[in-house]
Amino acid sequence: MQPEQNAVKLGGLRLPLPPVPAPKRALWWGGLAALAAVGVLEWPVAVVVGAGSYVAERLSREDVRKDLATGD
Repeated sequence: MQPEQNAVKLGGLRLPLPPVPAPKRALWWGGLAALAAVGVLEWPVAVVVGAGSYVAERLSREDVRKDLATGD
């Protein structure tokens, strides 16, 4: 990706834009936050579930990359 595409110029500064999650991932985070805001889930539980899903997804992607690199 070109540096100009993921940055915004503000005055003389170039500020990086945060990555935008995939629509399914954004829906997951939004639903989790909504459940916590309404009171269906307690905030600490929502944070732990969110952190766990983030870590599991990262580890899964890492395993797929390793499998592709080794040809398994």
